[in-house]
Order: sequence, then C-alpha cells, then structure tokens
Amino acid sequence: MKGFTDFSKRKIFLSMLMDVFVLQWFTTPVYLFIVDMLESYGNIIYSFNEIKRKLLPAMFASWKFLPIYKIIVYSLPLFIRPTIAYMLAVVWAAIMSFV
Repeated sequence: MKGFTDFSKRKIFLSMLMDVFVLQWFTTPVYLFIVDMLESYGNIIYSFNEIKRKLLPAMFASWKFLPIYKIIVYSLPLFIRPTIAYMLAVVWAAIMSFV
C-alpha cells in the first residue's frame, strides 16, 4: 500500500532496541542537564549531582513507556508518523516531569 513503510517486524524491533537502549543513554542526560541548569539558575555542580541522582530512575521510567511508543511509531505510515509521535511525546513529557 502506498505511503506505508516497508519495515518488517524485525527492522521495527531492531530500530526500537537501538533507540531505547542505546540512544536513550545520550539523550536523557542532556535533557536532565538542561532541566537542572534551568532549575538551579546555571549551577553546573548542582546539575551534575542531580544527573547522578536522577539518571537511573529516569531510564527505568523510560523503559516502561518508550518500547511501546517506538513500536507504535515505527509501524505507522510515514504520512501520519510525525503527528502521532508528537502526541505521544506529550505523554512522555508528562511522565518525565514526575522523575
């Protein structure tokens, strides 16, 4: 069908694994650093201490939601993928706000 991805289930699964278990280790600390820098009005030492404290809980929280999110997003047609991804990102931001 035109407009649908030609991803097999294996490609979707491997893409999800790469995003959730590899790339997440780079993006979550950056997110936490930015949030903590804003909270502390630029105190870098505070931000790094908060990253040490919050990183593992944030990663475990993400592993509850992100695999399902990635499987849903990667299996959607290309023309609707950004819309659904942004809607699910709002849910993800709400989850991260409690970490």
